[in-house]
Amino acid sequence: MPTKLTKLFEPIQIKSLKLKNRIVMPPMCTRFSNLDGSVSERMVNYYVERAKGGVGLIICETAVIDSKLGKGLLRCLHIDQDKYVTGLGEIARAVHFYGGKVAIQLIHMGRQIFKTEPLEGRQPVSSSNTSFQATQPPTTVYARELTVEEIEDIVEKFALAAKRVQTAGFDAVEFHGANGYLIAQFFSPYINKRKDRYGGDVYGRSRFAVEIVKRTRELVGWNYPIIFRIPIHEMVDGGITLEESKTIAKILEDAGVDILNTSVGLGETYHYVIPPMALPQGCYVEMVGEIKKNVKIPVITVGRINDPTLAEKILLEGKSRPC
Repeated sequence: MPTKLTKLFEPIQIKSLKLKNRIVMPPMCTRFSNLDGSVSERMVNYYVERAKGGVGLIICETAVIDSKLGKGLLRCLHIDQDKYVTGLGEIARAVHFYGGKVAIQLIHMGRQIFKTEPLEGRQPVSSSNTSFQATQPPTTVYARELTVEEIEDIVEKFALAAKRVQTAGFDAVEFHGANGYLIAQFFSPYINKRKDRYGGDVYGRSRFAVEIVKRTRELVGWNYPIIFRIPIHEMVDGGITLEESKTIAKILEDAGVDILNTSVGLGETYHYVIPPMALPQGCYVEMVGEIKKNVKIPVITVGRINDPTLAEKILLEGKSRPC
């Protein structure tokens, strides 16, 4: 193992985003928001402490782009209206004050609803007619297939939310396209059984994501960094495999994504999303390394990388693209 952390603390420039080191804090659900989806003082303080710790890039937890159909948890951030911009800006300003850079992750949960209360009786939506086992209360949630018109509306909602992120002063925006949420529900052959242009082969199943990226780029401009979190393996029969994720990564790079973030698993295999101690440190590094070979843009590696010397070794071996 390396003893000096030269590579880990090397700066990197990605369009307008200049990071002082290669340490990324991925989005983690705190549920510190207010009940109405606005930013609380507790949430601001939480991210301030991470900025004080010297993290190069903080990616804030998921903000829902449709609080009527895209939300499946209580106390999660909302970003589907302009009124939330001011509060979100408090996070950006606070992190910047302590020398950090900050992005925020955008989400539509689709069929993957963990709490049914936020839907207030509305039927969830997905790429196809499907179901999911909600946990609170324990029940089977049946989701309906989105129409093409509804898909186009959600594309616009994602893009408008990204523009709000930029307006609030965040340094980048991330789209959550992994872990079984709506964008991943289009990527995944396990869920997506559509016969139209949003289904079929990997290119058809990636169309929804590509349209989100292209419309967002129209609104935020060329120089604003777009991060996309992709599923490198869903760990379920009939789901996304590493081979397909390599193609998805290239499709997104060609569409205009600047940074790829990675993850493993979906609702049915959630024990891979947050890998337990039973899995080795750096458990997904080799798979992410295969993604890295297929693209030229930076790739964020995940999976129990909880030792700085391990992170340094990964960077030196080129398993996570340094630039």
